[in-house]
Amino acid sequence: MKKRNWVFFLFYFFYEAGIVLPGTYQNVYFERILGFSGTQLGLFSGISILLSVILIPVWGMIGDRSGRYKGLLVTFFASWLFLIFLLSRQTVFLAALLVGILIEAARCGCNPIADTITVDHMSKSGGNFSTLRAGGSIGAMLSAMTCGILAKTFGLEKVFFPGYMMMIGSALLLVLLLPRVKRETPQKEVRRGDLKTLVRNRRFLFLMAVTLLSTILPDGINPYTGNHLISTLHGNEVIVSINSICQMLPEFILMLVFGVKVLPKIGFRKAYLLAVMMQMFRFAVYFFAPNPYVFMIGTLTHMFTFACLSTGNVMFLRHIVPKENFATAATLMFSVNTLGRAAYGYLGGVVYQYLGSRWIYLFAFLLVTAVMILELRTSFLDIPYRDPSGEPKRA
Repeated sequence: MKKRNWVFFLFYFFYEAGIVLPGTYQNVYFERILGFSGTQLGLFSGISILLSVILIPVWGMIGDRSGRYKGLLVTFFASWLFLIFLLSRQTVFLAALLVGILIEAARCGCNPIADTITVDHMSKSGGNFSTLRAGGSIGAMLSAMTCGILAKTFGLEKVFFPGYMMMIGSALLLVLLLPRVKRETPQKEVRRGDLKTLVRNRRFLFLMAVTLLSTILPDGINPYTGNHLISTLHGNEVIVSINSICQMLPEFILMLVFGVKVLPKIGFRKAYLLAVMMQMFRFAVYFFAPNPYVFMIGTLTHMFTFACLSTGNVMFLRHIVPKENFATAATLMFSVNTLGRAAYGYLGGVVYQYLGSRWIYLFAFLLVTAVMILELRTSFLDIPYRDPSGEPKRA
């Protein structure tokens, strides 16, 4: 790997290892250990991130205008680590909800700011974004698997929060080793952090719509996967871990080659259509699955969706907005997606309590079907792919 690429690889390893734990086990912990109801789970998933939405584009504009991306990232991770400890001490719903809001306010800026630093490094070193992000896939897989096995042996209450803090703490140490982004004078006058220009960019608005309706959807309903596997399909924590392996190991392998070999050849349109088709298949399998093992067949298709959308979204964004506004664009998009994740989290909790977890996946199937129709009818995806050096490649 080129100089400093290993730091990015390890950073994403521990960052995604930390992200996957609350996404997989937090609702199970709240339901089984603290006795939260389905509606309370929905409120926590929704409200805890809803009130932080205003902050997300602010973080991006501060980053673009000050150029202090690394300093912001250190602050976010240090705050996040401290707040995880506070959350682990809560037993009352309202107190847990308040801390959850603060966690999301700190956490929400991490991904877009980290991606900004990574894309800047990639453009200067010639590295590939998907290769650097592949560390996150294997980190998430190993983290979820290890937590499930240890939870089965020692109990979830003794494993979840210590593991969560360990992963985020390790990511914080690696943030200190990331390079600083050096501000450059653009060839033509570009206003840094210009929000008005972004909201007038039709391709950018299209990308936000697609990510809101498809990319963020699995994240929004993912907290109920553990509940579905354990409560509805009568599995256990080990089954949850195996499902995580089925999701993340193939994802890691595909991520290593997708951005380098696949995306430049097939182009954005085919990549996005492939991702949505796989989502349709996945949610259909989830809805009809009679046991955890059939459920995992749908999980295996996650590798196509994640590789296409995770890499595709960042690369597409790099193609359609100026570099000087990249962090603002990324955080604005993340802000809108956070609203979607809040809505999916809350609605998922309501559906789970009144209809059952299976119906969550039927509604998800209908939503991604609408996205498929949208992508088939648009021309916004018809742009040539360019590698980090700026040279166009035919799709």
